[in-house]
Amino acid sequence: LEPRQRFHRAVKRNLVEEVAAAVNEATPRDEFDRLVLVAPARALGELNHAIDAPTRSKVQGQLQKDLTNVPNSDLAKHLID
Repeated sequence: LEPRQRFHRAVKRNLVEEVAAAVNEATPRDEFDRLVLVAPARALGELNHAIDAPTRSKVQGQLQKDLTNVPNSDLAKHLID
């Protein structure tokens, strides 16, 4: 891989780890009852491996979608099935 590609993957991996740490820490504090994971396929797989068992038990759904460039005001449109 080119150095730029390696850097880009490392940044994405760090983001996944930060998200996993945040939800893992929030779980025992009951900050949410249910969790739906939405991410591109690779990130979703990495996130599934990074979350702990108590957090995993609260996952109610998963959606393989890249919503990175979708404005917050339009997110709901992409999540309704």
